[in-house]
Formats: sequence, structure tokens, C-alpha cells
Amino acid sequence: MRIGELSELTGASARSLRHYEKLGLISSMREPNGYREYGADAVQAVQTIKELLQLGFPTTLIAQILPCTNGGPGPSDDCGVVLRRVAEIRDDMEAKARQLTTTSELLTRFLNGNETHPRLTSDAQANSIGVRDFGGRATVATGSRGRQETGPILT
Repeated sequence: MRIGELSELTGASARSLRHYEKLGLISSMREPNGYREYGADAVQAVQTIKELLQLGFPTTLIAQILPCTNGGPGPSDDCGVVLRRVAEIRDDMEAKARQLTTTSELLTRFLNGNETHPRLTSDAQANSIGVRDFGGRATVATGSRGRQETGPILT
């Protein structure tokens, strides 16, 4: 299939497909007229690439993962190492999701407790959800990486 058809089947732009090919993630044969011709396995490979990119995987890791997927040549000795790394990434994502859920629940509890009185009533209440007052602005800690949201304190 040509690049336009692969693009249509996968939702990846022709530019992205050429980029994936340049990185060695997919391959094509060149026809005498210079057009790229992709095999049927390219559809699955591009879908896998797009999913992994959406999850935040770098292309260098995707290049290691692809041979270990259904669209690849099959498991090798390196696949065990790669799959362990993917499992570590999954475990990290699950831990972050749990942390975000906890933070969301704390913020919801805070908001529900302050529906009728939107003012922070005490430092103890603010500290219980990670809110700190810095000169009329509140900073809410949202994660282990120190990401914070800052905004005016409601009065």
C-alpha cells in the first residue's frame, strides 16, 4: 500500500509516516517511480507507535518495543529486558494515577466543605490539603515532582 492509504488507515499523517521510517520504526520498499510501498504489517506497527507515543514513550524505547509486539519479528532475548522496563513504566503510571486520585479526592473534600464559605478559615484546614498562603495567593501541591498550582485566595 502507498503512503496515502497507510495514512488513511492509521490516522497518521504522511509526514509522520516518513518520520517513523527515517527513525527505522517502519520500512517500505521503493517502487521504480520512487513511491513508497508499505506491507500490510505497517498498519499494526503504526497503530502501536501512535499508542506508545500517546503514552509518552520516547521513540528510542518504541524502537526496542516494536520487535516484541505482535507486529514484530518475535520475542528475542532482549524482549525480556524491554518488557520489564515497560512494566516499570506501567507501575510508575499506576502510582501517579493513585496519587492524582488521592489529590483529587482531597480537593473535592475541600471544595465540598467550603461551598457556602469559600474563605480559607484556618492554616490547619489549608495545610490539610497541601495549600500554602504566600501573600494573598495560594499554592496547592499536586504531585511528587513538585508541580504546583497557584492562584488567588478566595475571600
